[in-house]
Amino acid sequence: MTVITTPPKPIQSPADITEEDLANILPPNPSVGLAERYFNVNGCRLPELMAMAMGLTSVDGRELGNTDIEPFVSMKFHKKVVPTAKDLMEEIKRRCKVDSSKKAPSCRHWNKDKLVSWLKENPMSDVIDRVFVQLEEEKLFNMLTKAAEEKTETAKKNQTGAWVTLEPYLRLIECFFHDDNRELLMKTNKALTRDELDARNSDQRPVDYWEAVARMFNDDSYVFFSRMLPELHPTFADVIDLSFDKVPGTISAQEARRRFSDCRAKLVKIVSKWELSGNGFGQRTTEEPQFGHMEEEQLEEGDNRSSFLDSGTREHILYLWHVADTEEVMKTVLSIISVNCAADSESCQSTMGDDNASVNRRKREAEVRAVAEFRSSISDALSNMSHAALLTELREAENRCVMYEERALTTELPRVKKLYDETVRKLEKRITKIQEMVDAIMEQNAKRQRTEEVQDTEEEDSIAQESGSTGY
Repeated sequence: MTVITTPPKPIQSPADITEEDLANILPPNPSVGLAERYFNVNGCRLPELMAMAMGLTSVDGRELGNTDIEPFVSMKFHKKVVPTAKDLMEEIKRRCKVDSSKKAPSCRHWNKDKLVSWLKENPMSDVIDRVFVQLEEEKLFNMLTKAAEEKTETAKKNQTGAWVTLEPYLRLIECFFHDDNRELLMKTNKALTRDELDARNSDQRPVDYWEAVARMFNDDSYVFFSRMLPELHPTFADVIDLSFDKVPGTISAQEARRRFSDCRAKLVKIVSKWELSGNGFGQRTTEEPQFGHMEEEQLEEGDNRSSFLDSGTREHILYLWHVADTEEVMKTVLSIISVNCAADSESCQSTMGDDNASVNRRKREAEVRAVAEFRSSISDALSNMSHAALLTELREAENRCVMYEERALTTELPRVKKLYDETVRKLEKRITKIQEMVDAIMEQNAKRQRTEEVQDTEEEDSIAQESGSTGY
């Protein structure tokens, strides 16, 4: 081994490195070519590696040194692998010094395209150098390719888990209120017994509501279609396919519960605004069982619930509202805790030691009853108006039907008689429909009257019992 007695002279430029300089800097090794030693001395810069690779091809025929293809072009720091014009000029000088058969051109004023063209036309000739550059470039290429694939896979997974369309929400809502899950839904807000609490982590415990919903959502054998509700929102003017292949992927029971809680919180806010505006048929409160219910009288004037959507709230909240209302589980879905059940210290203190609790309760019940009677009177008035209007329309339709029947009997023109007969058939259908509506209103009024009589009797009995027990 040669012992270095004097330090090597300073190198002004990478192109000025000679074989003697490399021998002084690195120990000679027959298996290490000049290109590898040059690359190591200059800090293993990637732009220099790409410059040295220009003019070579990989085993599979890929052009080396081209940074305008994948995966190089998609690198976050793409410029760190792209050789500059100075790097290309230095590589031209290096190749000419290593290979004496190449005459060094005057490339100081060449543009980058011309520099690249010269390097491609004059590749490295030394076999050891060519193998080294090919192996190093292949390592870099494979590493960047793997990183790009992992990035694409991660982005795909993130996109798969994101609910960016309405289909997954609507499918989940249909699973919420499916007949197979209805019994479990009605038990979601009930307190668990001690045995049920102890068995929560048992393998033999029964399936809870959220697990049943998640299983149904993930089962591709359940094919759902949205309900056609053009009056609710234009999005639901047509039926939407809610099959499993329309959703991003499977969900867990925890995610189903989280999605439901988020939808319910938004629904409570919208329903409260709707009731407060007067659209809720008398401004019902959250403590009333009919809170959020859409009356038939309101549907006759059109469904305006979509106008209460907040900015950023999507249409599936309206769909949840409609389905919960029509399935008669609105109270279970909202499940708003009453103010009287508050757990804060102030509310607890306000009820402790109250000697007149029964009196206060009767006052509250009287207020609720007064509001209910007010709404009932409004409902009766609207029903009477609707009933009277239908009766008037029924009489007019019957009179017109009789008139056209007489004209059909007296006319002698077959074509005119055919028109009269067709008009009579249409009027008869209209009369039948109006009569059904009148009968439905009368039945509804009778049912409401019977319910009110039963409630009044129960309230009188309750007041009588309390008066007897308290001495009032």
